[in-house]
This record gives sequence, C-alpha cells and structure tokens, in this order.
Amino acid sequence: MDAFVIHVDQVFEAAKVKPSLHILAYLSDVLPKGWYAAYVTTGDVMRSDPKLLQDAVSALVEANRFIYKNRDRTIQIGVKFTKFDPDIVARTYDALAARGIWPVNEGLRRDVVEAGLDQEVLNGTITPDVKPTYDQVVQLGFVTAAMTKLGRWTGDPRWQ
Repeated sequence: MDAFVIHVDQVFEAAKVKPSLHILAYLSDVLPKGWYAAYVTTGDVMRSDPKLLQDAVSALVEANRFIYKNRDRTIQIGVKFTKFDPDIVARTYDALAARGIWPVNEGLRRDVVEAGLDQEVLNGTITPDVKPTYDQVVQLGFVTAAMTKLGRWTGDPRWQ
C-alpha cells in the first residue's frame, strides 16, 4: 500500500484524477492536540508595534468567525483565490469546518501546546534540554484583548 500525508483539498483534487484514492485518516483525528492554526511573530515586532499585532489578531479571529458563519461566501472567496473547482473548495470547507480547524477564541490551549512540544521531543526535532515552556512560546495578551473586544464564542465543542 502507498500512503502519504497531503492537505485535504489536495486529496479531493487527486481523487478526481484517481477515484480509487481513499482518506485513511484526518491528521486532526490522529493528532487531536496538533497545532493547526498558530500565528507567529518576533519579540521585536511585539515591542515596536503592539497596536498592529493587536489589530491583526482581532482581524484573524473575526475572519475565522466569518468563515463559520458564511459558508457560501467563504467558498466563493476560496474558488476565486485558489482557482480550484467549486466542488473541491466546498468539500474542503465542510471537512475543515466540521473539525473546527479555524480558532475562534484563544486557540492555543496549554494542553495543546505542551502536547506539541512533547511531540517535537519525541520526533527529535528538539531535545529535552532546550524544550521551551508554554509561557515561553505563547503570548496570550493580544488574543486576550481580542476576546475582551469581541467576546468568546461558546456553545459548540469546537470552540473549547
């Protein structure tokens, strides 16, 4: 058996060409504590332009919420910018939305980050002696401010 890891939209695109292809597993099911959406910056940027970062984080949260509230419009935008077949974009949207892949609240919970760091050690990407702590890799100030401004989404297990 041949197997490989590819993004879900690539699976749907490849299956159009070779219908015998099958999804064995979704990575988010195999690694439920995987980091699927993280935003990265430097300490220099955080210090030099915190307003820019605050606005960016709030905009990203709003964009992710838009995605969940506006399926058809999100698919139209996806087709426009990817040039993919509308059916592929719709199937991809449905697969990702069902898994809650886009964070609408804080996103990087301590258990998720620590599981990811532990996995990096297991993979040999980092050694235990240099493994950072949660507090070293996550700065919650910007997203906390976004939650104060926008409010938290509740009522769905995807928003934990």
